[in-house]
Amino acid sequence: MGKQESNTGNSNTGNSQENSNNRPVGQQGPIPPRTDAPINRPPVGGTGGPGGPPFNRPPGSYSGPGGGGGNFGGRPDFRRRPEKEREHRLNMEIRVPEVRIVGLDAYSDQLDEDVKDGVFTTSEAIKLAQDLGMDLVEIAAAATPPVCRIVEYSKFRYEQKKREKVNKAKQHTSVMKEIRFGPNTDEHDFNFKVKHAQKFLIEGNKLKAYVQFRGRNIVYKERGSDMLGRFAEALDDHAKIEMEPKMEGRRMIMILAPKKSTPAAK
Repeated sequence: MGKQESNTGNSNTGNSQENSNNRPVGQQGPIPPRTDAPINRPPVGGTGGPGGPPFNRPPGSYSGPGGGGGNFGGRPDFRRRPEKEREHRLNMEIRVPEVRIVGLDAYSDQLDEDVKDGVFTTSEAIKLAQDLGMDLVEIAAAATPPVCRIVEYSKFRYEQKKREKVNKAKQHTSVMKEIRFGPNTDEHDFNFKVKHAQKFLIEGNKLKAYVQFRGRNIVYKERGSDMLGRFAEALDDHAKIEMEPKMEGRRMIMILAPKKSTPAAK
């Protein structure tokens, strides 16, 4: 009896061990892996590192943590942008067989007396520029042969931009200003309009003066013609008549343009 109890006890102990290892009772051999455990698999297509895009995504379609714009690992894109094309060709970029050089007088103290403005082979011109420590700059590509100057290109561009800025500041966009009269405009109002017109003309603007006829005032066309004539005479020092008075609908119109001698206001 004691032996049977002992075997029974050993049997229970073995069952508890087998159950703890998830192995059915009586099964021999190695313990099989668990089939209900989750398996960690990478996403379809793989990944490009922590925070990176899958390999099968097109470039630029992903922006990971920290930016990246399609780079693996979310790294910023430091690719250089293409430089803006220069306005002038320099040195070895000039492919024509010969060029005309101008402006050599500025280097007369560094050159031989027989070196003057004229036509040189391109290789000679480049060597001459190198000897002076300058650049050969093509300034008129359409000429035959192309016209070049020997200058320091960075200084040349600085001076060119400076001139362009000054010329742009001097440019004035002409605006058509309007002065309106009636056939019964009194003298005080007429003189006031003349002063305004003088200011417009000094600024370089054109002037459209017209007489507006309303209702029965259309019968006073002669008054309108006389008034515009007086107006043009009062501005004779500042303006010239560009269009003589003429009727357009119920308006009699005259156009004045500033004289060239009229100084533009700064």
